[in-house]
Amino acid sequence: MSEVFTPLLAELDLWRAAGRTATLWWRDDDAVKPTAQLERLIDLSHRGVPCGLAVVPEPAVRELAVRLLEEPFVEVLQHGFAHTNHAPPEVKSAEFGAHRDLEDRVADLCAGRDKLWRLFGEKFVPVLVPPWNRIGEDLLPELAQIGYRGLSTFEPRKAAGAYGYVPINTHVDPIAWRAGKTFRGAEHSLKQLAGHLSRRRLGEVDPEEATGLLTHHLVHEESLWQFLEDLFAVLADRREVSWLAPSQMWG
Repeated sequence: MSEVFTPLLAELDLWRAAGRTATLWWRDDDAVKPTAQLERLIDLSHRGVPCGLAVVPEPAVRELAVRLLEEPFVEVLQHGFAHTNHAPPEVKSAEFGAHRDLEDRVADLCAGRDKLWRLFGEKFVPVLVPPWNRIGEDLLPELAQIGYRGLSTFEPRKAAGAYGYVPINTHVDPIAWRAGKTFRGAEHSLKQLAGHLSRRRLGEVDPEEATGLLTHHLVHEESLWQFLEDLFAVLADRREVSWLAPSQMWG
């Protein structure tokens, strides 16, 4: 396997030497219907790597639920409501930022949550993945009250369980969004992955937060698909690595 994986494997050696398990998880955003790209994601999950598929409720179709019904390694999370930007032009995109009335945001979340329950049943894990990984601070205390077990955005979490739900974020984004949605490359992605693991091991971030890989199957280049295949293959035989399903983390 390519030498580009050497720094990651060296970090994992340190986890193994310490007798610790490097917990990882995989989140993929923006699903609404069956596609050829989704089929590739499902094929990758069959390698024993569970995926939390963040589904956009409002445009989601029943055919997606039918396709996922018998898939053992794909579980559904809630990706906002309609993935609509409500932020003012001078502010970064957000669907659930503080720019909207709180009651309207709560109503959208409940409508989206209820639709995902109807479509996916027990395959739906009630975890909110806000579009663009942004959410207004005033909404955070409301989430547990309307039935969410968790929240997932990007970057290391600051505190766990402050509002009655569990935040578990993602930390590795292989896509260069401002450069044509291209693959950043294996070296960049592995640096993010090894970096978060190192910071966990050293106690610089919450060591109990599983390291999250964030993908967006609808925009993947072939090189990114190949990277994921290589990554999952490299980690498959590492005894100190454990891929967690959403239902394990938010059981």
